[in-house]
Amino acid sequence: MGHPILYVAQAWDWIFPLGDNPDYEPDPSGSIGARARARG
Repeated sequence: MGHPILYVAQAWDWIFPLGDNPDYEPDPSGSIGARARARG
């Protein structure tokens, strides 16, 4: 098993941008990983 920080750094589907009004129950389509896949 690798270092936990390395796992977190690759968990783009669980990382969400925070704005001025944070969404504490975000839709999965708003994750960094989903946005990257949508852009190609």
